[in-house]
Amino acid sequence: MTRLRWYAVAEALFGEALYMLLDRQKQEKESQDKLLHASVARFVESCNIASKAGIAYLVLESAKSMWNAIIGILDAPNNRKMLIKPMSDVHSYFLKVSENSDPDFLTLFYSALF
Repeated sequence: MTRLRWYAVAEALFGEALYMLLDRQKQEKESQDKLLHASVARFVESCNIASKAGIAYLVLESAKSMWNAIIGILDAPNNRKMLIKPMSDVHSYFLKVSENSDPDFLTLFYSALF
């Protein structure tokens, strides 16, 4: 259980590190997209591992980190299509751990998903 917790934290930190590598002024769009989607994949994996360990707050925090990474690209329709699967996966992890401690965030998350 402890090992899974730290593995989930490591995945979340990996996602944060990838997101911090983004430089919208200096990088081309393709590089930005690759970094962003790699970052989102790490956040989703963190949620997955945390849900397996039954750690609801870590699922929530990883989902919030993912939200912060994707908030800037939710306006474009092609980006929304690419984010449906990761967000649906996070939704399933929320259900698995019965996470509902932050209704404001969950409202934002689900409104973006739908």
